Amino acid sequence: MARPRRRRRYAFAHGARRLVLVGYSMGGAIVSQFMQRSPLAPRVAGLVLDAPALDWQEILAFNATEMGFPSFASLPVEWRSALASTPTGRASTR
Repeated sequence: MARPRRRRRYAFAHGARRLVLVGYSMGGAIVSQFMQRSPLAPRVAGLVLDAPALDWQEILAFNATEMGFPSFASLPVEWRSALASTPTGRASTR
């Protein structure tokens, strides 16, 4: 994530006071992580998320089904093993 850091530093060094972050697909997940973890998050004025990839379990299951695989085959082993121990039947990805 070196480029986005450089871009933010550049923007702030050249007079920007606030940022608007835009993320498409995987970029939406990156923007979401930035907002959760970055000390610069309070300086973000807005987010534009276009088809953000935020629920990897759903994305992997959908694509597995589209390819003709059973949806459970798309889950990494740690997600599948956690499914049995959660009351909702959905594993946490955190």
